[in-house]
Amino acid sequence: MKKFISFSLIFLLCATFPFASANDVPPLISDEAGHLTSSEETKLQEKLQGIYDTYGVYAIVFTEEEMSGISAEDSAEDFYNYFFSGKDCIILYIADYDREYALSAFGKKGKDAFSDDELADVEDAILPHLKKDNFSDAIFAFTDEAENILDVYTNGSTGYKIAVISIAIILPFIIALIAMLVQLSKMKTAVKQHYATNYIRPGSMNISRSLNLFLYSVITKKPRPKPSNSSSGSSNSRSGKF
Repeated sequence: MKKFISFSLIFLLCATFPFASANDVPPLISDEAGHLTSSEETKLQEKLQGIYDTYGVYAIVFTEEEMSGISAEDSAEDFYNYFFSGKDCIILYIADYDREYALSAFGKKGKDAFSDDELADVEDAILPHLKKDNFSDAIFAFTDEAENILDVYTNGSTGYKIAVISIAIILPFIIALIAMLVQLSKMKTAVKQHYATNYIRPGSMNISRSLNLFLYSVITKKPRPKPSNSSSGSSNSRSGKF
């Protein structure tokens, strides 16, 4: 019953939104808990719309006083299925009374852009504000971090993390190669030999003829593994308490 009332209120809000039409999606903000002032909500709406216009992914803020679902992730997914099903989204959900939050990415592009590492970055950006009950700061931190991640995903920027990882992988190989070359340069007595005559004691054996015969071969075939999707379920999600 509580879930029905909650979504009924959201539906009424969408129905009275100034520029709603048959081709529009519901508003990107559903602040039922009342964390945003009127001016903040207007500013946020413009920013969220700009994110979609630039990157084609909806960034959505959904707050409630009490959870309408059985969990924070379930509440976010209910909202997505009701209003944005089939679309690429990243949703920030906050429940005041339960002091729980969820970050959920939906759709192929949404899940590709917001893998677990990216969701962890968003989580790091919002948690300090949530723990201090600075909800509006947490919401704007969410939009800023989501925009940065989508910019990296869309423009193919490697960023600082990728550069550090690349150096960490390549540098040990370079060091090992240098060490190996140094050791090889010291092996002056090791000379490549094409025949084994230097290892045969004179008069110990008499070989009149030698042949190289190809007797048999063993061929082992293994099936090529098929690529698998790294995401599980209908969304990539992180959630917790604050």
